[in-house]
Amino acid sequence: YGTARDLLIGVTLAFADGRVVKAGGHVVKNVAGYDLGRLMSGSFGTLAAIVDATFKLSPIWPASRTLVADFADAGALAGAVQAVRGSHLEPVACDGDVRLGGLGPLYRLLVRFATGPAATAAQAGAMRQLLEAGGAAGQGSVREIEEGDEPALWRSQVTRVWEGAGLVVRAAWRPAALQQALEAIVRAGAGAGIEITARAAVGAGVVRLAVADADAAGVVEALRASDGVGNVTVLQASPALKARVDGWPPPGDS
Repeated sequence: YGTARDLLIGVTLAFADGRVVKAGGHVVKNVAGYDLGRLMSGSFGTLAAIVDATFKLSPIWPASRTLVADFADAGALAGAVQAVRGSHLEPVACDGDVRLGGLGPLYRLLVRFATGPAATAAQAGAMRQLLEAGGAAGQGSVREIEEGDEPALWRSQVTRVWEGAGLVVRAAWRPAALQQALEAIVRAGAGAGIEITARAAVGAGVVRLAVADADAAGVVEALRASDGVGNVTVLQASPALKARVDGWPPPGDS
């Protein structure tokens, strides 16, 4: 369904001078005024305090299936993501699970469909053919996760990157340049254990690098200097590293 800001349709803000400002509303069609919700999303309270927020909701789907495909390398994974993006199929989630160094190698794609039972089965079947044709590595490398096992799979996909020690950053890249982004992260990590939860369809992700504090500042600087990724924001680091490196990307970074 995209990022959280894509679902935010109304927001009330309290500024440091005491003003209270409202933007948007309680219905999707209310689009008058400035889209302050998008501006405030991800600002971590640095611009204003978000007093309340209204989100667009969708009904719970009657059926759901997730396909998991493993690939031999970054190029094959990126090619599969492009095939998914260019297809007529409509997954509700398309995530990359990449682990390198001491954590891998693993190049995995998770694609989830959720709608009516017949449409879900049809789209999952078509996606399986697409992924197998796109170079999934080895017999049986595309597998289907049953609906009862999906919650645990996706919960792990979201939380796993936060469970280990090390530096955690958020990064963005052009949706069509996943391979270049992965290569840039590997170069910056310099052989460290790397774990990436990639929102492959939208070009953003969270990266954990198992590096020592002494090397972490150099890793952040290398990522920000790279052409492969942009908007590198430090989400988790030691107090010593936070004192040495600005957690926010420099102005103009994209």
